[in-house]
Amino acid sequence: EKAIRSFKGDSGKSWIEDKKVKEFIRLRNRLDMMLRNHEITWEEFIDKRNKLAGKELI
Repeated sequence: EKAIRSFKGDSGKSWIEDKKVKEFIRLRNRLDMMLRNHEITWEEFIDKRNKLAGKELI
């Protein structure tokens, strides 16, 4: 939904939004990979994911 919203409005703003969405997805995928590779514990994963989600809401 956020990605769809990013293409509306003036092109400069949507480009910035699109970049933020891509970065968010990249970081979230990295966390998933770390969890699967047992680099982080489930608790660390939840904590980092919540921090990431909190950052995205600002």
